[in-house]
Amino acid sequence: GAVGIARDVTDSRRAVAALAASEARYRRLAESFPNGALFLVDRDLRYLSADGRAFAQAGLASDEVVGRTVREVFPDIAEVVESNMVRAFAGEAATYEVEYRGRWFTNQAVPVFHDDGAIDEVIVVAQDITEQREADSRLQEAVRAGNVGFWDWDISANTVSYSDEWKRQIGYEPHEITNDFGVETRLRMISPSFVNFIALESRLVTARSIAARSTRAS
Repeated sequence: GAVGIARDVTDSRRAVAALAASEARYRRLAESFPNGALFLVDRDLRYLSADGRAFAQAGLASDEVVGRTVREVFPDIAEVVESNMVRAFAGEAATYEVEYRGRWFTNQAVPVFHDDGAIDEVIVVAQDITEQREADSRLQEAVRAGNVGFWDWDISANTVSYSDEWKRQIGYEPHEITNDFGVETRLRMISPSFVNFIALESRLVTARSIAARSTRAS
């Protein structure tokens, strides 16, 4: 006789289909990411996937990356890349900039947590910021050439930055004013003559107040 064994593989097929759909969505996202790239890295710092438009801009192909380690792909910048990936595998998101083949990239390495809290992969989002850096450099050159001073206050983060020209225009060397918005920094921007004027006015107001109270008492 013959013995037949039947096994329900519906769940398995569904899992495979769901995985394929997820990979397809990831690939579409990576390939359409403007001026950027997405990497997935394992604990051996080996690239599991690498996609994005930034590869062409950097003269690199995806198949030159997948299956190889960070040090094999990027030997010149391996130290900074590896150190930030190690931070991500420790559970901390890391942001850093690197230069590669004449292009500048800002990168964010983010840990991928499993249901049990384990971290077996890190995803890295890289964005080409070469044009932005060049534009910033041209702006700085124009500011220096035109002796233009400026400061920028990020209200949401409550941080402020001052250009060197702006510091010089109010009588300070660049190292004398730090990029913060604390009371100490703001007080240092006030000229000594103005401080003396305020002190004198305060004494006069106090003297007038005392004199007025004495008159009323008499």
